[in-house]
Amino acid sequence: MVYVSSDVQVIEDYDEPIFYSSNMYWRYDGGVWYQSRYHTTGWVRVATPPAPILRIERPTAYVHYHGSAQATVEDKREIKEDRREIQQDKREEKREIQQDKREEKQDKQEAREAHKAAQPSSDRKPNKK
Repeated sequence: MVYVSSDVQVIEDYDEPIFYSSNMYWRYDGGVWYQSRYHTTGWVRVATPPAPILRIERPTAYVHYHGSAQATVEDKREIKEDRREIQQDKREEKREIQQDKREEKQDKQEAREAHKAAQPSSDRKPNKK
């Protein structure tokens, strides 16, 4: 696989242009895009592929493509930035989950205290001192 942009790879030196992006393989054949989870089978015609695939100007130019194994400086920068954004998103999601858990715990505690306060005093256990 060779990067053709920061979010699209192509199978190098392959008989047809098969790209990988958005966790799927994308094949261009006769002006039509197909997608699959596998690069050899399971192709389904797609009316509108994702934006990174649509940005490929001439998909047929990637038949038997021998791209440089080295990404350009700009590609490397974009890849690095994408990774940073993914990591930041994961950190934010983790913080949100932790905050939700704290709030849930607080709500349960408040509900227990409210239930306890609502019980008649004769039902309450005496405090031992």
